[in-house]
Amino acid sequence: DKVSHRESQGYVLCEFPLLLLALHLCIGDTWNHINNVEKRLGVAVIGVVSVWISIVATVYGFYMLDATAGLVLLPSAIWISVATVLVTAIWDINGRQSLIPRPDFK
Repeated sequence: DKVSHRESQGYVLCEFPLLLLALHLCIGDTWNHINNVEKRLGVAVIGVVSVWISIVATVYGFYMLDATAGLVLLPSAIWISVATVLVTAIWDINGRQSLIPRPDFK
């Protein structure tokens, strides 16, 4: 169960769910830049789906470690589910830009 950890005085410094959370935060930050700064609507759809997958994995990982921790993160998963629907609808309404990143932003 323990991945990439060091033990110090009997405490585990890094559990797998914590790595999932760090990955989720990195993916979320990247998606935020693509969606809100670059305005690449098509790529943002792929990004928000990636954020959704990462938060679902994070909630599951924390839930398996401690049910309360997983439940605390559950509202984030619900919000990202709503955001995924909204971002996809905005992409659809605005002409369905390419899902693949292109230099011309189209």
